[in-house]
Amino acid sequence: MNKYLIFLISFLIVSCAQQEIHDTTGFLDVKRQDLSKYWTGKIMPSGTYPRSLSNAMQNACVFTKYSINSNGEVVNPQILSSIPKVKNDVISYSMRSFKRSKFKPSIENDNLIPVNTYHVFTFTVFEDHVSIDEAKIISANLKNQCENVLTNIVTGKSTTPSAS
Repeated sequence: MNKYLIFLISFLIVSCAQQEIHDTTGFLDVKRQDLSKYWTGKIMPSGTYPRSLSNAMQNACVFTKYSINSNGEVVNPQILSSIPKVKNDVISYSMRSFKRSKFKPSIENDNLIPVNTYHVFTFTVFEDHVSIDEAKIISANLKNQCENVLTNIVTGKSTTPSAS
């Protein structure tokens, strides 16, 4: 009986964990800074802040690649890497954020051209004594550092530890 129960639970977990893969052949590769020429919208944060980062008082960047189909839906989101290597709650947070996101075609994109592009999730944790102005500066600096790393990843100039 226990063997069957374990098998059933394992099967359900594996089935639910698999993502549907969409064919992105013919999608246009677009730099993030050019995305607004094709699609408008944003990646919507999802859920509570990842506990593993807040407990460790640790900042992190998660580098992702995703596609937007002709319906404005995010498909095939992938984690490319992270700095530092992050735990599963951070990966789950990032992937849930994609599921909540919807894009609309820009005025120039009347043909609903589907695209492949990139996104950086930055996670910043502050100590209680940090002022709002200091927090904004720290967040901006981290975001700039992460953006530079993503540029290097995309151009093949950098290899960072894999997130998975």
